[in-house]
Amino acid sequence: MTSRHRLIWAAFISQAGNWLTFTGLLQYVQSQFGSLSTAGMLFAQSLPAVVAVRGLAQRIAPEHAHRAWLVAQIGLAVCTVTLVGLASSLWFIYAYFAVTTVLKAVSNTLFMTFVGEWVPAEQKASTYTAIGTAGSITLTVSPAVGGVMASTVGYWWLFIADATSFLLAALVLARSGGAITAADGWSHGERVSPWRTWVGKPEGFGAHLARPALAWTSFAVVGAGVNAVEMPVFDDIHAFQADQFGFALACYGAGGLLAFGISLLAPQFHVPVVALSVAYGGALIAWVCGGTAGAYAGFAVAGLTYGLINGRLRSSLDRAAEADGVDPIPLWAWATQVTFLVSVAVLGAAAAAFALRIPAAHVAAVVLVLGALVPFTMTRLTTDLTRTGS
Repeated sequence: MTSRHRLIWAAFISQAGNWLTFTGLLQYVQSQFGSLSTAGMLFAQSLPAVVAVRGLAQRIAPEHAHRAWLVAQIGLAVCTVTLVGLASSLWFIYAYFAVTTVLKAVSNTLFMTFVGEWVPAEQKASTYTAIGTAGSITLTVSPAVGGVMASTVGYWWLFIADATSFLLAALVLARSGGAITAADGWSHGERVSPWRTWVGKPEGFGAHLARPALAWTSFAVVGAGVNAVEMPVFDDIHAFQADQFGFALACYGAGGLLAFGISLLAPQFHVPVVALSVAYGGALIAWVCGGTAGAYAGFAVAGLTYGLINGRLRSSLDRAAEADGVDPIPLWAWATQVTFLVSVAVLGAAAAAFALRIPAAHVAAVVLVLGALVPFTMTRLTTDLTRTGS
């Protein structure tokens, strides 16, 4: 099995387990402690990673990245097993999310560096796509599987399954695919501005990274917006029942599965990223405004195009960072932090809007407008990506 395939399968296994535990804990906290506690759980999942991921990841020497990733998987497995005996405490659940989200954010940062170092240049974009869409597939399957497991054998077996998934992922990547090297002109231990250790742009950020960084951030805003209005759109606009919502998620997962298949079977498949982003914006419009059929079809196309765009953006960031001489660990630590920051800010803004009783249709309209603006941030990426062969 090539390094590329080992990375994809490790991501798939780990994310499947993650969604089992997240689904189980979400249901458990909602039923045992109420909605306010559920919101607190989501807050505990996001804020610590925003604060800590950059500072921790950038203290790992490139030559120790693979070993650190393996240690993080073992740590995640141990933390998850402790839920079996201690999940009756809400504060322990909060602490669990705070600790494991930081570990996951750091390990995901290191994982992205493996793609940059272990995968041939012509396969990077498809590999990033496969890794990203693995999450879409498991998002569709894991909640259903988790619900069945929780109701038949209990929540604790979900946690054991998740812990096992971390160990299996570590086993798949137990053998390194190559050493992580620092970018030209950068060496680990070099004095870096304290500001850029925790926040701000990574050291060396230059003209090549400016456009991919803008595109990455704008796409993250729209993705967070979709997450924020997802349930209100299905509930208030479409009046979906639980089974209809489940089918809509399955449609999104089917789109992600198609993107996953394309990335594996046709790694040279190329559609301009601007065209993909236009299709993504159109899919969101169909999802919100197209009635029941539009909701299903729009979510399916959104799953497909989101996965393809995300993979293309990651590849663009990787190549631009190489051109600017930015080390891969600070790059992906920055990208991970941006994603968390955007998620916290957008979800907070949406929560405030709903608290002010602004209709879901109006909030969704803002998300659609933002989605329509995404192609403009992608315009120069088309030329860049074509030129670099991704």
